[in-house]
Amino acid sequence: MHTATVTHCSPTRIRVRVPSKRHDRSFFELLEQEFKTFSGVAGVEINPLTASVLLVIQGDMLATRCLVESCQWLEFKVFHKAVDPDSVVDQASSLMLEANRILKDATAGLVDVPSILFVVLLGLGVWQVSQGKILASASALLMSSLSFLPIRRVE
Repeated sequence: MHTATVTHCSPTRIRVRVPSKRHDRSFFELLEQEFKTFSGVAGVEINPLTASVLLVIQGDMLATRCLVESCQWLEFKVFHKAVDPDSVVDQASSLMLEANRILKDATAGLVDVPSILFVVLLGLGVWQVSQGKILASASALLMSSLSFLPIRRVE
């Protein structure tokens, strides 16, 4: 058995490294064939030069992860956590999406967060122009307001 570590694990991908088999194409081809038989694995990419295998997951990542750990040619070191904790940006994004949902429900879809941000930033930009601050503050606010213009998707 060869020592392996999982260096990346997300809901759709698992990357496994086997440093002791670096440059051993036949070993990685063997792993590729083994991993392709696992349920939940939609694709396998091998890279003998970096001693890694990338598994593209379709379905239950945790179940697939357990299968990966059972591979007969590998002995795993400590398995990295399945999903990294949400970053501050992810948490803020989740809160904004929830606030948007609540606002749209409360107004029967007439008002949403991007609409409010557009109006506020546009108003602040116009106010800055009226104060004579055309080049610095006003242009930045007006350009930021444009990022909230609705680009409607058909859902």
